[in-house]
Amino acid sequence: MIDALRTARLADGLQLENVIEGTPLYHALIGLGARGKPFGEAVYVDMRGCKSFAEYAQSVNKKTRKNLRNLLNRLLRDADAKHVVASDPAQWCNLLTSAFDVRVQWMHHNARTSPAFRDPDFRAIVESLSQSGVEMLGFSFAMSCFTTTYPCSR
Repeated sequence: MIDALRTARLADGLQLENVIEGTPLYHALIGLGARGKPFGEAVYVDMRGCKSFAEYAQSVNKKTRKNLRNLLNRLLRDADAKHVVASDPAQWCNLLTSAFDVRVQWMHHNARTSPAFRDPDFRAIVESLSQSGVEMLGFSFAMSCFTTTYPCSR
């Protein structure tokens, strides 16, 4: 995308927000000449060193595990929850499509907006990631109040 913008001279700049410092995306962008600027980062827990959530949970103290358990129980009292892990290309498109739709529903419900989601081509870009050849591991945690599953459009 960055190469296409440069080649076609379609923009003077590109602003990406909430790219977490130290992640593969951050390093890839810096490698392409991006310049970082501190911004209110999203909450992020680096679990790349853990083989599973159970292993991560064992790495934190007893009080943190209790807090996580209590937060999960509160979520489950409010609505049904579904947790999905997608580790192969056949699952990625459906997960991306579902996550996209749930995010749109959440934004409408909370009267939020996003420049990317206002662009009609953004959905196609997100869904095409499943066919990009980039290895992905996807996680989805959806509450029943924001769930709709659509077939993957290819």
